[in-house]
Amino acid sequence: MERVADVCATPGGRVDLRTGTTRNGLAEPWRMLPHLNAYIPRHGRDAETAHLAVAAMYAAQADNPTLKGASRTGGYDPAHGNLGATLAHAVRRGVLREESAAERLQSLARQNTLDDLLRQLRPLVDRLAGENLPLSWPLLLSDVRRWPTYRTDIARAWMRTFYAPVPTDSEENPK
Repeated sequence: MERVADVCATPGGRVDLRTGTTRNGLAEPWRMLPHLNAYIPRHGRDAETAHLAVAAMYAAQADNPTLKGASRTGGYDPAHGNLGATLAHAVRRGVLREESAAERLQSLARQNTLDDLLRQLRPLVDRLAGENLPLSWPLLLSDVRRWPTYRTDIARAWMRTFYAPVPTDSEENPK
């Protein structure tokens, strides 16, 4: 993800990563590969698709290097948690209703293929980033990359963190 952020720091690189995919999947991955090919593990089509798709999602939210403005990518802080934690945060902030967020998570969990997951994930990530909600991009990449094999475990982890109790002030700051 550091390489993706570096590429997004240039106008041409950001455009190449953003236009490499559409909501329906990889459209022009050859535009992305000159920037990322050396950084993508060689573990088959799904691994490459996961890396390219998350890079494109990040690039869609990255700052335009020719303009000054607040970042919508949320940085690299792994403390942001997984997608379930981000959705829980969206509910607490009033961006999404709990029922709506839970339905989205359940719908994602039912996706058997990586392509189907990505078709539903990209608009959700766009929405969360549009609301400046933090997202751990490295963790999202890890989850998406492992989806074809560990779908049930990843979906379970997302649900667990989504439904985890929110610590009270006294639990966060013990005296």
